Amino acid sequence: MLDKKGAFYFGINTYSILIWTIPLIFVYFPYIKLEEIKYEAKSGSWKIVLMAGLNVAGYLLQLKALEIGDATRVIPTVQTSTLLTVILGIVFLGEKEHSAKKIFAAIIALLGVYFLTGY
Repeated sequence: MLDKKGAFYFGINTYSILIWTIPLIFVYFPYIKLEEIKYEAKSGSWKIVLMAGLNVAGYLLQLKALEIGDATRVIPTVQTSTLLTVILGIVFLGEKEHSAKKIFAAIIALLGVYFLTGY
């Protein structure tokens, strides 16, 4: 809800810059040591850059969808990314424990999104 207003008043580009840089002041400076950042960058290598890029691209697309669409349709659709993560965890990472329950819950949630958005 706040993203829709922020994207509307500031524009997508300005709002995304504000959203990504202002929290950095509160997260980075008081808590994270430079050695920890170097260690994580070395252990993750290109994967960190890829995940960060996908995260930023996904967020920009979400803001664009909120700018041009109705929030009551966009937000439930965006939240299905969590369901996709669970399903991909079962398929690619072999997280088989309670997989039937996970798939059943994902189907119920997708039906809920379908009915909420009115497609």
